Order: sequence, then C-alpha cells, then structure tokens
Amino acid sequence: MLMYLGGHLTRTVYNSNKPTFKHIPKNGFLIFDTAQFDGILKKVAEFNSALLSDQDQRQLSLTELESSRLNAVVKILKDTSYYHSSTFTDADIVIDILRMIILHSDGAAKLLKLINCPG
Repeated sequence: MLMYLGGHLTRTVYNSNKPTFKHIPKNGFLIFDTAQFDGILKKVAEFNSALLSDQDQRQLSLTELESSRLNAVVKILKDTSYYHSSTFTDADIVIDILRMIILHSDGAAKLLKLINCPG
C-alpha cells in the first residue's frame, strides 16, 4: 500500500488479518446433554471435606447415607446404556443433583411427577 507522508510516497505493509477468537463468538450450537459426573462428585467431596473439618459447619456436611445415595445416582446416570430400564427412588430428587438427574428420562419423569403432585 502506498501512503503520502511528509512530501513523499512511502510503501507500508498493511496487515488486514482480522483477529481470530477461539471461543467467542461461538459458531454453531453448544449442547449440554451430558454432565461431568466425576468432576461434580470430586467437587462435592471437596466441599463435604471442608464442611467436615469445620466444627461450626459440620452439621451441613453429607451423611454417609447421603453420600452413598449420591454415588448410586451418579452410577445410574453414567451407565447410559441402561437408561431405558433404570429408575430412581423419589428420595433421589434433590436440588443439589437436579441438574444431573434431569438428563435421565426417568429422572425427568420423577421431577415432573413431583412438581405436579398437589401434596
């Protein structure tokens, strides 16, 4: 490209490359149809350990039974080839794991049943 600067022509290199963004804007759809169960369980275990180590918050930690149920729910959710034949108990529908459970058709059905229940 030629430019007129201070009484003479100067040749400059013009870089017309636009910056490229790896993540934004996102082209196409981003679908959240799976959850990172192992990462979620690890984070829950970290928070639970922190609660257990603090005397003032120990009562907020998961009990052995609750921890066992959470692991059982994750086991069901990870085994997607058995979604057609696996079920959850009504007690498995809790807000802390709701996001994971609704990925399973039976979990979504139990939630709908719970929401529509007048009692």
